[in-house]
Amino acid sequence: MNDQNHNPRPRRVNWTFWGIGLGSLTWLLLRSGTKPRRLAYPCQRAALISSLGFIGYLLSLLGTANLYRRLKRRATLAGVLLFALALLVTSALQGSSVVPPGTARASLPLPTWTSPGAISDVFVVPNVPAPQCSLDGGALPATSPCNDPETALHDDGVDALVNLMEGQGTYFYQTAAHPDGIVGANDVVVIKINNQWGHMGYANGRGRLATNNDVLKGLIWRILQHPEGFGGEVVVAENDQDSGTDWNITPANAQDQNQSFQDVIAAFQSLGYPVSFYNWSNLNYNLIHGGSINDGGYPTGEYASGDASDAYILLEDPAGTGTDELSYPKFQTAQGNQVSMRYGVWNGGGYDFDRLTFINLPVLKRHGMAGATIAWKNLIGFLSTFDNDRRYGGWDEMHDFYWGYTGGPNRDYGLLGRELALIRAPDLHLVDAIWVGYEDNYDGDAIRQDVLLASTDPFAVDWYASEYVLFPLTGDSTTSAARAGTFRSATRTNQNAAQLLWPGGSQNYPYMDLLDSYDGDTPTDGERSQINVYSTQAPTVEEPVVEEPTPEEAEAEEPTVEEPATEEPETEELPAEAGPSVLSAGSMIDDFEGTYEPGQGWEVWADEETSPNMSVTLDDEVAHSGSTSLRMEFQSWGDFGRSFDPIQDWSDGAGLSMWLRIETGEEVSVMLFSGDPQAATPFEAWFEISPEEADPSGWILVELPWDRFSRAEWADEGGLSELDPSRMVGIGLSFATPDESQTESTIW
Repeated sequence: MNDQNHNPRPRRVNWTFWGIGLGSLTWLLLRSGTKPRRLAYPCQRAALISSLGFIGYLLSLLGTANLYRRLKRRATLAGVLLFALALLVTSALQGSSVVPPGTARASLPLPTWTSPGAISDVFVVPNVPAPQCSLDGGALPATSPCNDPETALHDDGVDALVNLMEGQGTYFYQTAAHPDGIVGANDVVVIKINNQWGHMGYANGRGRLATNNDVLKGLIWRILQHPEGFGGEVVVAENDQDSGTDWNITPANAQDQNQSFQDVIAAFQSLGYPVSFYNWSNLNYNLIHGGSINDGGYPTGEYASGDASDAYILLEDPAGTGTDELSYPKFQTAQGNQVSMRYGVWNGGGYDFDRLTFINLPVLKRHGMAGATIAWKNLIGFLSTFDNDRRYGGWDEMHDFYWGYTGGPNRDYGLLGRELALIRAPDLHLVDAIWVGYEDNYDGDAIRQDVLLASTDPFAVDWYASEYVLFPLTGDSTTSAARAGTFRSATRTNQNAAQLLWPGGSQNYPYMDLLDSYDGDTPTDGERSQINVYSTQAPTVEEPVVEEPTPEEAEAEEPTVEEPATEEPETEELPAEAGPSVLSAGSMIDDFEGTYEPGQGWEVWADEETSPNMSVTLDDEVAHSGSTSLRMEFQSWGDFGRSFDPIQDWSDGAGLSMWLRIETGEEVSVMLFSGDPQAATPFEAWFEISPEEADPSGWILVELPWDRFSRAEWADEGGLSELDPSRMVGIGLSFATPDESQTESTIW
């Protein structure tokens, strides 16, 4: 949950625009002035766009000023209108984002791994296809195929995620065969979404700083499809802390931005399903002091204490310096179920703890105070922030209780971790990263990533999602729980609190442990090894079914002439070692462990005059995994590569990944050759690396989605304009020392 102050943020000071514009222009000249090929680097492209925008603003400003001076001498109606237009253009240029707004981009390559000592599982679905149907208006469309509930209400990404979980032993449904499953057939399922700032954001972020309601729709549908029949209730809940949003706000975070949360719930209700909202924000006005967390018996205000009102129960925690630090909601649902989010479903004589299922459904985004909003942070909307002056000493002081925002006396309290241990922990965390807010939690832009993640461990899914989805977009280590910075510190504070207070002691603690001893600038294997990461691809969206025309319609149609049938060319079977990309199913393009067919091994790509200082061999003394690695030696620069015969199909993957080990800083170009084997088109991805980026074992993970590769400037005329991963002819690696010295270099 995003919990910035309720007041709208003041408009950014114009000096920020000037500072970023001048800085970008200076950086561009210093870094690319002598080496134009560096303009291919992502950071240089961003600086180029910012610089062009800044220069355009200056030109418009000068033009507007000149026009104003002319108008002062001779004002006409046409001149006044022209001056107003010039002001509008100038204002638009200054107000534009210095980061080009993201529309839709391919999902980042997301690594998978397993570890013998893993504590938690994280499940990942990249490349989630867009849904076919809209529920705008609160009902199913009248026409096929979206008038079918299964087609209109399911979500391919959610289905793939649930299937992946169950395939690895985390069962979504509680059944006779799987009594440890998450959702029981008669459960009251509370889905906690993120909708505090659904009415905020700009550019592509407008409306997309709240949970994606297509994902919510698919999750609800999957719950209702319980294999033993669903006789329970689904409640969608949120406490927006009176931020000014509502359930029917548009534009919304959905494929059709006219489809609101209210539309989704109304569509299920129109079909008779037991689905409803509950606005926990209303409970902020009935805060009941329940006593101390250490008191025996039930708190004052609970159903068992004779109070049937809907309210927030506040609990005093002697470990904090505030008052009534802990809180949780109790309420009656649309179906008449009385729910205590601490004790479970009240049946008139007692509580059924297990009949209450709690699913946390946050949207992934950057956060201005905590670094990121993902799973544990979303739980601020589970509690009440009201009466914070009395309870915590003020707004900033309240955030000290959350994660040590100001470094005050309660900086290690970890309120959200305490809520997990002492009140109730969600049974599942499903992270929506379809659109990711990469600038701010309540007034920023967003970029499409089409990723869904899930785990029963909030800290594991936050560690992975922040490092591999959010951090590549922000480039800021403060947004990653795996790297030293704000979000890691905040996450570790709450994880430590949960571990310390977990029922039954720390030996029963079920989540990953962020190491107190580590604050490095790369992920550590000590934490990585605590997680298994599994991934699968969502199915490709099928084309809508076209109904057959009636005989009358068929007669009215123009006759068509059929083309002669042609046979499809046979697709050559790929060699076993080629397979799809390593990023799709763990298969390898090259593991350097075996021998190569003649003409297909790695070789130096240079003529005899320029290649005496270059060599490429297999090294059995240095390896990342397995027994060998590829060793490339050169002086100042080196080009190496290999060809594929037959060509390979990598289209199942989202990109390319590799591990590199270096001794000095290097400029690297990964070259992919695609298309016609007789005249392949080269595509390049440039970047820089240094030994400081290596993990503790000395290796650097490089991940390149397909859209990082651009057609090489030196490519011959003709050929492909964009990389075609289904027709890969060869791969090359080019290295150069940044200072173009004659230093001898070795890279593995």
